[in-house]
Amino acid sequence: MTVSDAPSRATPKRVSPARLAVATMVGTMIEAYDLVLYSVVAALAFNHVCFPGVAPWVGTLAALASHAVAFFMRPLGAILFGYLGDRSGRVKALRISLLTMGIATLLIGVLPTAAQIGVLAPILLVVLRLAQGVAMGGEYGGAVAMSTESAPPAKRALFGTFPNTGSIFGAAFAILVSVVLVSAFDDAALVGWAWRLPFFLSAVLIGIGFLVRRIGESEEFEKATADSTSTPKPVPSLGRKLRLIGIATLLLTPNTLIFYVIVTSFLAYVRGGGVPGLTVAHYQVVTFVAMSLSCVLNLGGGFLSLRVPRHRIVVGACLWGAAAAFPAILLLQTGRTWLVLLGIVLLIPAHALLSGVTTAYVSDALPVRFRYTGVGLGYAIGAGVGSGLLPLLLLWLIGPTGALWPFALLVCLVCLGAVVGVLFVQRAGSGRPA
Repeated sequence: MTVSDAPSRATPKRVSPARLAVATMVGTMIEAYDLVLYSVVAALAFNHVCFPGVAPWVGTLAALASHAVAFFMRPLGAILFGYLGDRSGRVKALRISLLTMGIATLLIGVLPTAAQIGVLAPILLVVLRLAQGVAMGGEYGGAVAMSTESAPPAKRALFGTFPNTGSIFGAAFAILVSVVLVSAFDDAALVGWAWRLPFFLSAVLIGIGFLVRRIGESEEFEKATADSTSTPKPVPSLGRKLRLIGIATLLLTPNTLIFYVIVTSFLAYVRGGGVPGLTVAHYQVVTFVAMSLSCVLNLGGGFLSLRVPRHRIVVGACLWGAAAAFPAILLLQTGRTWLVLLGIVLLIPAHALLSGVTTAYVSDALPVRFRYTGVGLGYAIGAGVGSGLLPLLLLWLIGPTGALWPFALLVCLVCLGAVVGVLFVQRAGSGRPA
């Protein structure tokens, strides 16, 4: 099946654009808030709370490894919730995934420490992270399917950026909360009990999410559901779409790698004293400003995709990321806040422009009754590689030496890999014509 910018023949239900935008953004916002919050707390406190008695960088590595396990569960969540969402409805599946994520996050907030229950602390932490990972896999594909299917026909590509806008906003909010946390409490209070407070805030966000998602299914989905003869079998459909899912992985890995290295790996590096003169609080302010800028650029990419072929946007963003990687780390290592901000901002266009454009690209390539599963699985694999495996590998590489050049090399490789993926799609005739 080819990727097309043409809207579906089915007319979406009359949901106001503002209500649809909020409904599709809120779940991914909460998901990103919970994930980034966890990654920040992992870098700041979990090495002491759950992994005491080891070298600081080893404890941080172990804490971030517990962060990475959620991404390895994401494909399972994409399959389970995708199966439910493609057959019983996007809204029902999204509500269950949101509730699962919320319960797991709240339980992390009340988790006993290793000093209280010993080895059970890291075990329970990993179990809750696994539950979060399953829920994560169920959120993204449904949000993209709901946003594109219910969007005004001429604006499907633009509305496809909303889930990513929610993710970036949630990440920025989590960073802002962490800035307040670090500023308001000293290290003893932060490690002792204050790290729990932001997890409780998630309960309020979940309540808001349930309220704004009280909308019906799109007419496009209901029509496809009613036509039982057109329903594809889940396993054959997955097999036929493996190539597309592989390409989605290539396209999403640069975006997720850049994002989580900025908010997680670099934060741990700064906290470990790798950048003399740069405090954790100053770096968190830098990342908050950068993520706020990314929200704007992400929406800008959606508007741009209404006029410019999406494969050109993707290639341009990837080449930008590859070119900006080494200058970014050189600026980071200066330790001067405004130069560090400049270095991070250099990477933001690659992250932001890839975020929304690729989701609309993949969504339009999949049939309605496979869209939830296909988008979710493609994103899950890309996020597992870019957000889980590669940042963990990066921290392991730079931990003993403090050298940041592996980061730049890794960004270059994954960005160029995405360019190769786009060229392959264009040559095969599966992408938007130039």
